Amino acid sequence: METKNLIIFVVLSFLILAFFGPQPDKPNEDISNDTNVVEDKSLPSDIKNKEISTGFSLDKSNYVQVETDMYKASISKEGGDIRNLYLKKYKDKNSNDSYQLMSDAADPLLYIAQSGLLGKSLPTHRSIYESPVNNYKMEGKDSAGTVNF
Repeated sequence: METKNLIIFVVLSFLILAFFGPQPDKPNEDISNDTNVVEDKSLPSDIKNKEISTGFSLDKSNYVQVETDMYKASISKEGGDIRNLYLKKYKDKNSNDSYQLMSDAADPLLYIAQSGLLGKSLPTHRSIYESPVNNYKMEGKDSAGTVNF
C-alpha cells in the first residue's frame, strides 16, 4: 500500500510541475530580416475616394502662425493644439511644397497634436487662449524664441 501511495505522489508531483512549472522561453525572432514585411490592412485601399466626416468643423481664422527656419506651424487658440505642421527642409514627393507632417484637413485622416490636462479647473483641449500676435516669424538666432498664449 505504501508503494502505491508513493507512485501516486510521484505522478501527481510530475503533473503539477509539468503544467504549472517554468515554461520554456519562446525563441527570439529576428525582426531586422528584410523578408518580414508587414502590410497595413487597417484602412481600405480606396480611402482617398471616400468622404470622411470628422463630426466637427474647425475655425481656421483662430490660428496663430509660427514660422522658423525649420518648420511652419499653425497653432489653434482653442486648446493650443498644433493643427498644421510643415517641415521646410523636406519636400513632398508629389509636389515641390514643404512636407506636411500634421494636418487638420482630414484628407484622408486627421493628424493633430492635442494639448490639455485632466482634472478640475485645468486647461483642456477646448480651453480658449489669447495671443498678442497672430504671426510669429523667427529666423537665425531668434528661431529659439517663445510663442506666448
